[in-house]
Amino acid sequence: MLYTSKTIYILFIIVSIVIVGLFFIYKNYRSNSFGTNQRVTLKEIGDNATKFNGVRVELIGTYKNMFETSTVDDKIWVKVSPDTTLSPEGTPFLNFNNAKVRVVGIMHTRGNYGHLSKYPFFIKAESIEILKKSNDSNSK
Repeated sequence: MLYTSKTIYILFIIVSIVIVGLFFIYKNYRSNSFGTNQRVTLKEIGDNATKFNGVRVELIGTYKNMFETSTVDDKIWVKVSPDTTLSPEGTPFLNFNNAKVRVVGIMHTRGNYGHLSKYPFFIKAESIEILKKSNDSNSK
């Protein structure tokens, strides 16, 4: 079967539109505007841990980042990866220590996590946003 240049051009346009569409879907997913986050509190997680296992959640609390520590409210281990979005953009990661933050990510509630496996919950952070900076001079 012989394809004309017009047919090849139309196929090229269709493939380009699909690729651009997939790019925007991925970009929206990574920016947390695609899909929904279940807003939860530490108490809700503790009261019904199995309900939140594997669920994408939004959690607000105090973030601690020190030697062998990465937690929210000293109860939930936070895994930060190179793919984690930090907000405001360009903020040095050290500025997140002792700050009130919003963490969005997948919650894990079956097991022991973090340093010495001492945390009952773990969130794989997709994004961390500073809501209020710490006044602690040691965290700067």
